[in-house]
Amino acid sequence: MSIAFYALIAAAIAVMLFALVQAVRLATVARGGYIGRAVRLMLAFVVLFTAAYLASPLLPLLPAEYALLGTAVVFLLGAVFVALVLNIIRALIKQVFEELKS
Repeated sequence: MSIAFYALIAAAIAVMLFALVQAVRLATVARGGYIGRAVRLMLAFVVLFTAAYLASPLLPLLPAEYALLGTAVVFLLGAVFVALVLNIIRALIKQVFEELKS
């Protein structure tokens, strides 16, 4: 069990580090307006998630109630992150359609 746990955690950390690099690159391109603010907020979430993923190998050392609480917080923030990304996509689509109309 522990080998599978740590292998999955290592893979998740690698993906989050890749996502962090991509988010930083995106934040340097999208600077102003609604999209820029949303991307900076998204970057903050990615930094927070990366920190949580880096700390996740320590979960087995915590009492079960704290590990469950931490997991629930990450799930909640993940849901907020998904809503944020969907709002960014909606704003981009709206902007593209407005530019096509003019």
